[in-house]
Amino acid sequence: MMRILYKAIFITLTGLCAISVNAQQITGAQEFTVMEPAESELYVSVADFGAHPAKSGKENQKAFMGAIERARILRIPKVIIPKGTYYIDNDEAYQLTLMNIENLTIDGQGSELIIPESETGKKGAYMLISRCKRIKICNLSLDWDWNRFGLFGLATVTNIDKSNLRVTFSFTGCNVPPTEEINPGVCRAWDPSINNRDANVGFAFPLSSAVNSYEKTGDRTMVANYKNLSDVNKLSVGQMAQVVFTPKRNASGIRIEYSSHITFDHVNIWSAPYESFASMSCDNLQIINSQVRPKPGTDRLFSTYGCMEIHEHYRNFRLENCVIDGTGDDQLHLSNHFLGGGLTRVDDNTVYCENLQTWTSIDLTAPGHHLELYSDQYEPLGWSSEILESTSEYNSSTGVTRAKIKFADPLPSSLDTKSILWNSELMGGNFIIRNNSFSKGLCHALYIGMSNGTIEGNTITNMAYPSLILNTVVRWSKWYLGTPVSNVIIRNNYLKDCNTDKRDPSSLFVGAGYDYNPSDYYPVNYHSTRDVLVEGNTVENSTWSAFAIFSAKNVHVLGNRFINSNKSPSKTRFAGKGNMFVLNSADIKIEDNVFYNAGESYETGLYVDPETTSNITINNNVGDVPSGYYNPYELVVTGSSLALNIYVKGSKKESNKYIQHRLYNAKNTAKNLNVWRVVNSYLAERTGKYVFSNILSKEFIYSGEWECAIKQTVNGVPKADFMGGFHGYEELTEAKAWADGKEIVLGSTVNLTAYNVTVQQTSVLYEYGTKNPVAEHLKYYVFSKDKIHLYQEVKWLKSIDVVNSYLAMLPIARSLPDGTAITDRGTMEGNPTVFNIGVPNASLPFKGANVRSANVWGEASGISASLSTAFSPLLPGNNFMCSMYTAQDGYNKLYFDFSGKYTTSIDEVWKSTATYVIDINK
Repeated sequence: MMRILYKAIFITLTGLCAISVNAQQITGAQEFTVMEPAESELYVSVADFGAHPAKSGKENQKAFMGAIERARILRIPKVIIPKGTYYIDNDEAYQLTLMNIENLTIDGQGSELIIPESETGKKGAYMLISRCKRIKICNLSLDWDWNRFGLFGLATVTNIDKSNLRVTFSFTGCNVPPTEEINPGVCRAWDPSINNRDANVGFAFPLSSAVNSYEKTGDRTMVANYKNLSDVNKLSVGQMAQVVFTPKRNASGIRIEYSSHITFDHVNIWSAPYESFASMSCDNLQIINSQVRPKPGTDRLFSTYGCMEIHEHYRNFRLENCVIDGTGDDQLHLSNHFLGGGLTRVDDNTVYCENLQTWTSIDLTAPGHHLELYSDQYEPLGWSSEILESTSEYNSSTGVTRAKIKFADPLPSSLDTKSILWNSELMGGNFIIRNNSFSKGLCHALYIGMSNGTIEGNTITNMAYPSLILNTVVRWSKWYLGTPVSNVIIRNNYLKDCNTDKRDPSSLFVGAGYDYNPSDYYPVNYHSTRDVLVEGNTVENSTWSAFAIFSAKNVHVLGNRFINSNKSPSKTRFAGKGNMFVLNSADIKIEDNVFYNAGESYETGLYVDPETTSNITINNNVGDVPSGYYNPYELVVTGSSLALNIYVKGSKKESNKYIQHRLYNAKNTAKNLNVWRVVNSYLAERTGKYVFSNILSKEFIYSGEWECAIKQTVNGVPKADFMGGFHGYEELTEAKAWADGKEIVLGSTVNLTAYNVTVQQTSVLYEYGTKNPVAEHLKYYVFSKDKIHLYQEVKWLKSIDVVNSYLAMLPIARSLPDGTAITDRGTMEGNPTVFNIGVPNASLPFKGANVRSANVWGEASGISASLSTAFSPLLPGNNFMCSMYTAQDGYNKLYFDFSGKYTTSIDEVWKSTATYVIDINK
């Protein structure tokens, strides 16, 4: 078994139970055949029309198109290109065009086509296939003319002349364009130690907005003349960036549109300024045995900016036995778009859909198609209709389009402007991504938003972003990607060294939501992604979590290995929630997986949010347990009539030392006291399944109050003592506990292991010395391997004056009566000083207002403790102090005061969150 961390919540965790979820319906892709052109002895050769490696690009382009046109008119099924290297050039957007052709093979016979830039500033592609059927391109390589200048390389700052605002860059992997043609595109900071982009490098190549001019000073050197010293001051010698030089015609390799049954077999794209393959509104497309990578035998580092963009795809896509390497954007992005830019009713049957990209409005809204209405949480609303009419309006000033759509059926009476429309014809999907190699990508390897698929046997290494994403998403508030995804198998893939740029949510992800730039991915409420099998994969060396699931249903996670993930501290909401985490999902099975972390890892194990996740089965998973030692992620729980003991393993893997936290049902009729509270903590050695022996002579965290101690004043005079917990004048109304979501009866005999224990209590606080209620008190603890989380609410029933309100404390020992040292060093938020707290010193300035966290530890003992807090509202009198009492008291108690001197109001609510991390590392 491995560690499971449940989020701290105030609910009954009845939803987390073992059930049988349905695996039979997860079949993955149906096998399919892409029809290829008919075999025939007939062919036409480009050489017959004058093509030759020694001829100019324009001559060869004319010859190639002559051969293609002859084949089209006479229905000759094959065009051959005698092996050689050919320059191809014209002044149009597309160099080679196949239009309205059926049943044609173009066999390059090992040829290479070099595409130089023309003077025409058009985007285009090397090759366009439009409105064709049964086309096969094979045995052909396509490349940019790098003899003119390079497209991609690495730039290093080699000299900075601040007086003249001049910075010199030296390049690896490409020559610099002529001075008048230097046009940097999307360039990214580079970390040579990881051979990829890194979120922490903090340097980007200078774009034209910061530069007056560029000068080519050598084949591989360039000077940028900056506008402002402030920009020059951001640079330092040795910094590096991946650089894109954008030509006037930012062409793709091959574009396919409105076509079916298209095959690329042994087609290599060594480089293209923009994308390698771009497909729109096609079906039955396969790319097999092909490569998109820097040309072998050169010192190039990158191949294309984008790679494979496959969109508005109706059915059947295959990528198999291919090699993809060195790309600036996603290596395969396979998804269909949806309409979600804001809906405005025109009349009962007509709606405007705002803020669309041009291709979205055209390819999704053709008359005769059906659109389905969904909420902004991706939940179907039960309405669909055929499109009768559709027009698009492009706004050149904003660069966006809106579509006016007329439906056959009346729109719902309560049309929500945030609702979205999916094209029913694009929901079928069916794809196979098998036995490919993906490497050195500056974004994602696989970004998939399509149903009925199989992703298996792929190797993915060195990706800047999360490497394998299966999702439906509104990304960066402008891209509406994916259909409702279902029935996908992700099996036997190997992912290594991924997410170097540290992006949400994880290196491998299944789910749906809203991803806000640059990395802030939130789930939707509806379980949009469904029926996914994740089996036999390995994810190794992930900066953040290896795997995550949210907004999903019926996902099986079986027999995977998650190795050395969460290697970097998280900086966003969901990153760092364990080696794997699950949020906002249902019917999840997690079995027979291995979680292993050889080095430093943040938030290890499996995190499940029970507030948003239900019906989860977790069996036979293995954490990184050294041979002969107990599972480090399990808590051991023992209980009796008055106490509940929770044992947490220390951080040293080779040790069986545990911290024992003892909860006790404290009762004292004279003090109107009846509460469950943490009373003390011991250091123990585990000698059996539920057997422990104390190591120290007594507890090292004393029986003083941890949770609630509030002192009232009357007419400016403090009461004799505090109210709450240890001090009395608090009686519970209800107390419950759960282990891994299953209720355990407080006060009963208990022996079990669990990954988390929750203890919840509601109580009434009385004025000191009376039974007059002044507040209602809610608290709940969640104990897990890495921390103790304590949440509290105090709702005031009357207005009183208070002088101190301690809602987070830790009475840890300085030394025991036998002289054993426990803690002798301390630090606090906002102060770099390491305080000597090994001897009594009441004057030590280990205290202060607005301090939210503190740490104490013992250099000899190996015991450490930290306490961090969050208060709401944050009152001006909040304060922190570490008690430095006399030697007889013997502790270094941490106190966090919520209020200081303060007058409460009726119905005022205080909320306190405290996180305790207590460890033994020896």
